Amino acid sequence: MDSEKHIEDQEYREAKGARVELLQRHRGAGLESSGSPGGDGSDLESFGGDHRYLLVRPCERFAGDGRSGLPRHLVTGECCGDGICSPARFEAFESCPRDCSEVEAPKTKSTRVLPPTQTTLFGELEGMEHDEYHCEDLYETVKGTDECVCSCRPHRPSIWLTDLLARDKAGTLPFHMPGRGSIAVEFGAGEGQDSRNMATFAGYAVTSIDVSPTAIAQAKNYTSPEMLGNGAGQIEFVAYDATAMPVPKKRVDFLFDATVYCGLRHLYLNKLYDVWSRVATPGHTLVNIQCWNEESGIYGAIPKTKRDMEADFEPIFDILHSESCMKNQGMVGWCFYMKIKSPEVRNHTAAERLKTQLAVRSGDIEFVRKKLEGRSENMSTAELITLYHIALTNWHMPLMKYLRSMFPKQNDPFLPVVYGRDAEAETIKAEDQRDGSESTMARFVLQYVKTDWERAESQLILGDFGNDSKTDN
Repeated sequence: MDSEKHIEDQEYREAKGARVELLQRHRGAGLESSGSPGGDGSDLESFGGDHRYLLVRPCERFAGDGRSGLPRHLVTGECCGDGICSPARFEAFESCPRDCSEVEAPKTKSTRVLPPTQTTLFGELEGMEHDEYHCEDLYETVKGTDECVCSCRPHRPSIWLTDLLARDKAGTLPFHMPGRGSIAVEFGAGEGQDSRNMATFAGYAVTSIDVSPTAIAQAKNYTSPEMLGNGAGQIEFVAYDATAMPVPKKRVDFLFDATVYCGLRHLYLNKLYDVWSRVATPGHTLVNIQCWNEESGIYGAIPKTKRDMEADFEPIFDILHSESCMKNQGMVGWCFYMKIKSPEVRNHTAAERLKTQLAVRSGDIEFVRKKLEGRSENMSTAELITLYHIALTNWHMPLMKYLRSMFPKQNDPFLPVVYGRDAEAETIKAEDQRDGSESTMARFVLQYVKTDWERAESQLILGDFGNDSKTDN
């Protein structure tokens, strides 16, 4: 009789062959891009557009995108912080300096050069070359025209600030705003409207940073001369890459960003982790980050889901409060108020998560089992999804089965939509087990057929629903 190990190896070979065959079918159907920008991973930004999902994942950040929290890309176990530069995972020196050197990652994107500059809060900043970022060149594009793309209406009120100060005065905030004279920093200041309002109404000493020298020049022109400076109620404008800011010479009380994180997280989340760690003081600096609210359906550029923002911030910040808030243009955003965790906590989190992910990647089920079952706290669904997808991508079937068994049991709202309201999940499962009982290859192909059918059925059902809605209207 064949040993269990022999049978497992045989099933693995069969499943691997089926997977290759299915991939070849997909490619034959024209789903593989060829001859297009970014086909080899070298010119991804040439396509443009908003980015709904994360491309470069720091190891401490669990995988998962959008409202569902399921991964949009392969989760191989390679991540920024594992010590290996992985171009297939979109890593390069600019996006993941933890793992990649400049030699390993020749520049393929448009770059800009910033001259050296002197600042009061951050000291001397060296000249640098950097990737061209979202919005950076749009100030030059619209100069002298009536068109507005970034940082519109330079004298508009800061709705978010007016609301925070009023609630702080009334004692209804779940945290305290820094007092007058506090040191504030803004990332992605544009033409300076929020910085001017922070200086005027909150009385902060503001260092206002934007990567566009044109925007900073315009911001200075819009600001009265008596407000230019580094004291309370004044602003020092700095043309520099916010992600490259060093440790400040004084403790920052308030860090505000409504632009940089939202526009750059898909590639540069690791660099944002690093700069937040340098600029913010653990347990002290109040960090306020805002993005357009994806769930509202009414937003400006680069909207984000609340779940994505929570997943990005969880490894590095203690989230004091998050809420739907009104952005300056009068539309809905997500506002997060946070304080950075201590270096000890951040480093421990990153090390432990990397260790477990590497074990899953190598298929070490005993290490994973001991690690997970020895925990005192409950395991999050986000971590389970991450580990399961690493096992799936690396085709570690025993680990996949073990991790799947740990998922919390819940009803599938999708089932009655596609199969009918009287459908029973256990009946469908039993039928599938019989249908794919001949071999691992049969089970693999059945899963493909099932997924394809469910997708086609749901598209038709949704189409009928949309047509019914139009008829009703």
